[in-house]
Amino acid sequence: EVGKLLILDWETNAKTTANRLRRICAGLGVTAPSIRYRACMRSLPDELPSIREEISREKITCVMIDSIGFAMTGALTDDETARGALACMRQMEPATRICVAHVNAATARDPKTPGRPFGSAFFWNGMRSGIEVRRAQDDQIDGQIDVGLYHRKTNDGWHHKPVALQVAFDGLAGPIAFDMQSMTDVPDLQTGTPLSSRIRQLLKMGAQNVNELAEELDEKPDIVRTTLHRMKDTVRLSSGGGKGQTSTWGLVDEHNA
Repeated sequence: EVGKLLILDWETNAKTTANRLRRICAGLGVTAPSIRYRACMRSLPDELPSIREEISREKITCVMIDSIGFAMTGALTDDETARGALACMRQMEPATRICVAHVNAATARDPKTPGRPFGSAFFWNGMRSGIEVRRAQDDQIDGQIDVGLYHRKTNDGWHHKPVALQVAFDGLAGPIAFDMQSMTDVPDLQTGTPLSSRIRQLLKMGAQNVNELAEELDEKPDIVRTTLHRMKDTVRLSSGGGKGQTSTWGLVDEHNA
């Protein structure tokens, strides 16, 4: 269903946003749609009455907030600030709300840490669905980046599997192209996926023992062993047979278990 998007922008400007949209649409081979844009100078609570009026007048079906960190004036670590932000977004119904949030320090430091928004826990608790967007650190080709999308939270339905995208930039003004790729092709992105998924990908190439898996995954053998026992599609092929010998595991489908 085609709807109307309203962008609430606290970070850039109309020219930058329009240029990005034009380049993305050129990369997708589609005509740039008509999008409502609003450069916001005051806080979200102050802007809210006129935003609600615009949603109703223009029959807006989706609102994008970029970003919540700049939209609110209070400290993001304050629970009241987070609850106030969520209350503002609820008042934008019936439009769907998409909110951009910067990650916290733990997420930025450790690529294995599932992403969390910076600030009060209520930002996490209050969201209906949360997707982390993570860029691979090692770019192999100039003008091209690898990006992973990880569905970290959902209150309704199920978690979608991680998605890996290859994003190619044609200079500073040319098209921006997006192509799907396998998460296994970008080890830097794969670290953000569940350990069971990474184990499964390695076992698709053949049976391995616990120590081999732990070394390739940069995890402790005990953690790998515990995860293997919990997985329903793995089977222990050998027990090791002695001190210092680790068991060998494979996938159920490949070994007629």
